[in-house]
Amino acid sequence: MERKQIIDCIGTAMLFAGFLLAFLPHAAHISIGLKDEDHTRHVMEGAAIIFVSLAVLIYNNKALEWMKEKNAQQKR
Repeated sequence: MERKQIIDCIGTAMLFAGFLLAFLPHAAHISIGLKDEDHTRHVMEGAAIIFVSLAVLIYNNKALEWMKEKNAQQKR
């Protein structure tokens, strides 16, 4: 696998984990009665993971574009 594909897989897995961590506590809060502090903490951790994984995916795509431009300039 290429470096970009590996980073995309990791970023996508992090994004999925962040969504689970952010939104799954809503169901758990209702069904098992999580405390409000625990619920808020899980949502904030999930949101942080979502933002970090989006930053990783965006940076990876921008870095790939930059590398392609650099390679094209070197070939000229």
